[in-house]
Amino acid sequence: MKKSETAIAGLKNGFNCAQAVSTAFCEDFGVKKEDAAKMACALGAGMVRSGEVCGAVSGALMIIGLKYGSSSPQHIKSKEKAYEVGKRFKQLFEAKHGTVICRRLIEMDISTPEGLEAARKKGVFENICKELVKDSVEILEETLK
Repeated sequence: MKKSETAIAGLKNGFNCAQAVSTAFCEDFGVKKEDAAKMACALGAGMVRSGEVCGAVSGALMIIGLKYGSSSPQHIKSKEKAYEVGKRFKQLFEAKHGTVICRRLIEMDISTPEGLEAARKKGVFENICKELVKDSVEILEETLK
């Protein structure tokens, strides 16, 4: 199964966008799916349902950190590499979608109970978010090459 299909299946099964993307890749970098899902949980819906940075973007940046990031304050080159690759991912995502901001991507404010309910009724998470997760995974695959 392709990583994009794995991520979309995770989304359909109840993961948020950050969980869906991060769990599709985490085991490639020695992290259990359960741990990745927990770490990404609060990043869904634009970080704690605030509509800020898209969860699919946050999940991808977590994976970039796993591959290139530093595990010690002394690993400055690793940190710089993670920033470089993360910036490239962000640029590619923005080139495709114009922004990384959740509320702009889905054209709804989900930071309020009313906005969240309206998004659910409109099928935003099943439709728009599914495409954002797919695109995030595909861009991440390209960026990690």
